[in-house]
Amino acid sequence: MPEESLMYPIGRFRFPESKSNACVKEAILGMQRFPVALLELPTGLSDQKLKTTYRPGGWSIRQPVYHLADSHTNAFIRFKLAVIEKKAPMIKPYKENDWAELADSKLQIDASVQLFGGIHKCWCYLMENRNAPQWLRSFFHPEQKQSIARNASALARDWHGKHHLAHIRLVKNANK
Repeated sequence: MPEESLMYPIGRFRFPESKSNACVKEAILGMQRFPVALLELPTGLSDQKLKTTYRPGGWSIRQPVYHLADSHTNAFIRFKLAVIEKKAPMIKPYKENDWAELADSKLQIDASVQLFGGIHKCWCYLMENRNAPQWLRSFFHPEQKQSIARNASALARDWHGKHHLAHIRLVKNANK
């Protein structure tokens, strides 16, 4: 189904099965590398190309870059809340499509890439310096409850990032 391949160019998300310490270390390495990929991929795209959508009814290429910064900023804050609070904190979901339409998503992407890189640097440092009991902490999402290790591992392996980088590649490679 063509729409499916445009919406999910790397396939649909599945939580990783393993939560071993080695998998968490691998996830942290993935998070450390990801901002470089995000910085390099949109290089050379004109403003017009950044306004191009990767599928009918989809976001422009600029929007996933801002969405990644928004999403990972929220995830970093959720992680910190879970680490410091004894009882699983209730986190507030956000409407990503509405956030993607806000005025800041029209800015040049460098501001978002810098934000994303800074968040990842702080987050990776925090994860590298966590203790074992902190990994078992969780937060409560109205739709799901999960440990911070599972959440960080899911983000870091980084289906979410690779998913949106694939959207950018779809547009970038369209005119080659």
